[in-house]
Amino acid sequence: MMVIRRRLPDGLAIAAACAFVFIAAYRIDLPGLYMDELDFVNAAQGAPDNTMIHMRLGSVPLFIMPYLGALKAWIYAPVFSLFGVSALTIRLPAILLAAVTLLIFFQLMRAKLGAVWATVALWIMAVDPANLFPSRLDWGPTVLMHFFQAAILALWFSYRDKPGLWKMVLIFVCFGLGFFDKFNFIWLVLAFVIGVSLCYPDSLKNIWASSPRFARQMGAILALIALGAILYFVFPLLLHFHPGRAHTMGLQMKWEELLRTLGGVGVAHLIFGNSSRIIPFPPFWLIVTDCYLALACLFFPMPNAEARENRKNGFFFLLIGFLIFLQ
Repeated sequence: MMVIRRRLPDGLAIAAACAFVFIAAYRIDLPGLYMDELDFVNAAQGAPDNTMIHMRLGSVPLFIMPYLGALKAWIYAPVFSLFGVSALTIRLPAILLAAVTLLIFFQLMRAKLGAVWATVALWIMAVDPANLFPSRLDWGPTVLMHFFQAAILALWFSYRDKPGLWKMVLIFVCFGLGFFDKFNFIWLVLAFVIGVSLCYPDSLKNIWASSPRFARQMGAILALIALGAILYFVFPLLLHFHPGRAHTMGLQMKWEELLRTLGGVGVAHLIFGNSSRIIPFPPFWLIVTDCYLALACLFFPMPNAEARENRKNGFFFLLIGFLIFLQ
C-alpha cells in the first residue's frame, strides 16, 4: 500500500503529460503552419539556399535571424531527414518537448511543495489552453526557451538541496543554449542572477568557496567570453532597432499584452481569428491575488525554517517574473 502511495504522484504526472500530448496533438495539421513554425525549416534541411539564413559558419547555418540562432534547426535536422517535413514532424517534437518541460516543473514543485500540490499544479498546466496552444504552434517560438528555463530553475534548487559543481556547469550550459536559441533569453539570465544575488547570497558564497581554484578561473574566463559575445551580438541589434526610430510600447500596453498572453487571448485570436470565447480576466486577478499573498507572507511570522525557506523561494519566483516584465 505504501509503495502504491509513493508511486501514485509519478503515475499521475505521467498521465498529465500524456493528456497534454494527446490534447495538443489532436488534429495536428490544424490550423495551417505559419511563419514561426517554418522559419527554421530551410536551415534544418541543410540550407540549400539563403532563405531565412542570416549567418553561416562555413556551410552550417548559424543564425536564422539576427536574434534567432539555428539551435532548433540543428535539433530538427535528423527528424526531417528521417521522416520528411510535415505538420506532424514540425509540431509533434515541440509538443513532446513541452511535455518534458511540464515534468521538470513537476519534479521541482514536488521537491518544494509536496506531491499533492505539485500534481494539482501540473494537471492545471497540462490542460490550460494558454499552455497547450502556444506549445502546439511553438508560438514565439518559446518551447525551447521554456525547456531551458525549467531546467535552470530545477538545477538551481537541486543545487540548493545538494550542492554539486556539475549542476552549476549545466546551468551555464542552459544559459548559453537558451541565449543562442533566442537572444531575449537574456531577460531570464539577468533576472536569475539578480534574484539569486538578493535571495540566496549564502549559496553564491558556497559556490565560490567550494569550487577549486581552476574552476573559479575558468568560470571567470567563460563569463567574460559570454559577456563579450552578448555585447557583440546584441549591441548591433540595439543600435538597429533604436527607440527613436522604432515603436516602443508603454508600460500599460506591455501589461495588456502580458494579460493577453497569460489568458490565451493572443494565441486564440491567431488560431481561430476570434477570441470572444476566451475568459480574459483570470490572469489579472491571479496576479493581484499573488501580490496580496506575497504581502501577507512578508509580514506573517514563520517560526518554522522550512516555511521561511518556501517563502524565500516564492519571493524569488515573483522577483524573476517582475524583472522579466520590466525588461
